[in-house]
Amino acid sequence: VVGEQFKWIIRYAGADNELGLRDYKLTSPTNSLGIDFKDQKSWDDKLGGEIVLPVNRPVRVKIGSKDILHSFYIPTMRVQMNAVPGMPTYFQFTPRYTTEEMREKNHDPAFDYVLLCNKICGTGHYNMQSKVTVVSEAEYQHWLTNQQLFFNDDVKKELQAAEEKKAAANDKLVLNN
Repeated sequence: VVGEQFKWIIRYAGADNELGLRDYKLTSPTNSLGIDFKDQKSWDDKLGGEIVLPVNRPVRVKIGSKDILHSFYIPTMRVQMNAVPGMPTYFQFTPRYTTEEMREKNHDPAFDYVLLCNKICGTGHYNMQSKVTVVSEAEYQHWLTNQQLFFNDDVKKELQAAEEKKAAANDKLVLNN
């Protein structure tokens, strides 16, 4: 999970259960996290619009920031860790109740877990929220299967264009000698 003014970007490891490397120098409009797609571990990483977690299974969250200090905070789960630019942090926890179970337990059919930023990070700080849903393992696997890859066609085209530009620049250098 990566914070930036004023939203959270959520990425899931793919089938290899490993996130690909990031490098801020690779950040672009189609690669907002600066993912290094030369690292094959990144090819199966998935983009999540919200956080979905399996119940009763340990979850390790790698937390980062693109700009300033933020704080990954899920108050109902008592989970909090700073998101620091240039310094990945980690937090591991095990969700014990599904969202449905919490709705029943609290007698609140509208209950949702929510990820907040717990550092005042600017004028849009109040917008830094993301829904968190806790589901069964089967529901989680089904949801994860249906998430889109970060390494999509737009990113592939951008990488190809960058490689062609680099090759053309190298050819020009050779011709000028």
